[in-house]
Amino acid sequence: MPVLLKYWKPGALVAGLVLAFALGWCGHTSKAPAIPAAEAHTLDSLGFTAPIFVHQETALAQRETVYVRQAAQSVRHATSAYDSSTFYKHLADSLTTQAGNQLDTAAVTWEGIAVVRSAEAKAARDAADSMRVALVSDSIALAVSDARADSALARLAVSTDLNARLAADLKAADPPCRVLAFVHCPSREKVLVLGAAGGAAAVKWGPALVKAIVKALKP
Repeated sequence: MPVLLKYWKPGALVAGLVLAFALGWCGHTSKAPAIPAAEAHTLDSLGFTAPIFVHQETALAQRETVYVRQAAQSVRHATSAYDSSTFYKHLADSLTTQAGNQLDTAAVTWEGIAVVRSAEAKAARDAADSMRVALVSDSIALAVSDARADSALARLAVSTDLNARLAADLKAADPPCRVLAFVHCPSREKVLVLGAAGGAAAVKWGPALVKAIVKALKP
């Protein structure tokens, strides 16, 4: 009995901590997480189609680049053709004005002016044709870009839905810890607090309890 009185304090503290940890953690066994068949199939599908998706995205990006460059080149050609058309127009206007002022009725003069007007018209047609090519190329590039975006968004939607389903499956596979049927396990912080409080209570009221027990056991 003197040995009990001598070592009861550390024993009570350890017993309080052990009891608190037991209440908080014992009896809770998590189920081994298993991926359901539907989610496993989606994962396999995403993994299997990943190289195909990357290849398609790369091909679409290259195609889009080609049409963007073609549109830019057509715009540059259209700009150059328009500048040429403007030059020929100004030249033809100047020759016409000069011939009118000098009352030049020579056929060669007006034939020269007609040649310049023809060059002006041809350059204007080239500019218009190049702008049409640029517009078509831009439209195709935009359609390819939309196709890339749609493909990426569709894959993102599948991945997002899969993550949500996996999170729900994981939550269902690991139900909340319960000490009893209707008592949730305390958190680790609460377990430590309860353990410390139990040990402190044992230290404070333990001597009186032990003395009462010893006294009661005396004949």
